[in-house]
Amino acid sequence: MPVLIKFEKDWADEFDVYGIQVLSDEEWKELQEAIKKIKYPLEMYFGTNEGLIFESAAETLNELKAIEISEDEMAVFKKYFGNEWSKSIDFGWSPIGQLFDHASGAYD
Repeated sequence: MPVLIKFEKDWADEFDVYGIQVLSDEEWKELQEAIKKIKYPLEMYFGTNEGLIFESAAETLNELKAIEISEDEMAVFKKYFGNEWSKSIDFGWSPIGQLFDHASGAYD
């Protein structure tokens, strides 16, 4: 069953950073395991000078709200937030891709 991941985090008490991404149930499980492998604290940038600090795996998981959705609901997200060049369904900024990269050692 697909999982809608909602991300929200405050940046320097100036604005909130939002993003959504739809993952498969298996991808969600893999992401949870990846988050546990990362060395914290972890800083990720979403702009030129705007970076978010993730202090621990527990904090990171707490900021990702997972909601199981139906295949029909996923089709609606795909219609409005999907793209032709990728199977990914996302909108806004989300740390998910970078979290997988950090867990795999891509930034080491």
